[in-house]
Amino acid sequence: MDHKPNPSNHRPGDLILDRYMPNATEAEREAARENLREFAIIVVGISKRLAREDTKHAKEILEELKTMIEFESP
Repeated sequence: MDHKPNPSNHRPGDLILDRYMPNATEAEREAARENLREFAIIVVGISKRLAREDTKHAKEILEELKTMIEFESP
């Protein structure tokens, strides 16, 4: 009978570690978990920056459109 682990007992990163480091020691898992955490922080930071830049660019485009509409209005 196949025993499935209880997801409520999982810590952040366990699914990735189980998949790619199934035979790792607890010390190796903790080091890898910290690397995953740092990587995730970087990726989220990049995503936030891109979202801000896209928002800023979208606002610039809307301002240009608004100016064009006001220019053409009687």
